[in-house]
Amino acid sequence: MPAPFHMGPRLAEGRTAEIFRLEGGQVLKLFRPGWGEGDARYEAAKAEAVHAAGLPVPAVYGVTQADGRFGIVYEEIIGRPLMESLQHRPWAVRETARFLADLHLQLHKARIPALPRVTDRLTRAIERAPGVAEEQQALLLGLLDRLPVGDAVCHGDFHPGNVFLTERGPIVLDWMDAAQGNPLADVARTAVLFRAAVLPKDMPGRRMVELVRHSFRRAYLRRYLAKTPAPPGQLDAWVAVVAGARLAERIPGEEVRLLSLVAAGLHR
Repeated sequence: MPAPFHMGPRLAEGRTAEIFRLEGGQVLKLFRPGWGEGDARYEAAKAEAVHAAGLPVPAVYGVTQADGRFGIVYEEIIGRPLMESLQHRPWAVRETARFLADLHLQLHKARIPALPRVTDRLTRAIERAPGVAEEQQALLLGLLDRLPVGDAVCHGDFHPGNVFLTERGPIVLDWMDAAQGNPLADVARTAVLFRAAVLPKDMPGRRMVELVRHSFRRAYLRRYLAKTPAPPGQLDAWVAVVAGARLAERIPGEEVRLLSLVAAGLHR
């Protein structure tokens, strides 16, 4: 299944994949070694389902192979990431946060029964998370069992770097972790990212984002919860569960912050 095209310049890269420009308004998300054809087809199927539901996402053109690695061909999105607003317009942090919250609320109105369950993914992650004591693991899994399941579309990694501003409106990228479940699980993931994520040292505007990230998180949560109130303590419970699951990603520099969120949530 070799690639029937010439790969252009690399546009971006992350922990799991690199993005290359192709001809004809397309890009290739090429997974790093260790990610197989099954992983690519699994993400492509989810991305196709989300696109078919009418959500603001890139079109999917199929799975291919290049340089011995598997990848997904997507529509190229022309625009700028919402993250630039935090980097270059810090005075508009609350406006940007409210925009992100409103977009998240829009996604959570959708229902796609074919998507996997958020609770299943979180359970598997907590069970393999390093640094979580056996007692803590049992408490997290018990807490997860007691939380409402829900059936909303959840992005799984919703943050300003995955939202592009285009002429046709905001487009949401990277649906690898898409699932269905309680929308507060998705909100908690966003909140945890702004509490614990370690920004790349070479990230443009990194210092500015560090300065405004907590103000952004508070404004985002205030906006979301004002429009969809949560039962007392439920978001805190989801934050503990999501932080415990995030540990399974083994991202250097995050463990102390994540374990602190787990402990805080379990002792409320």
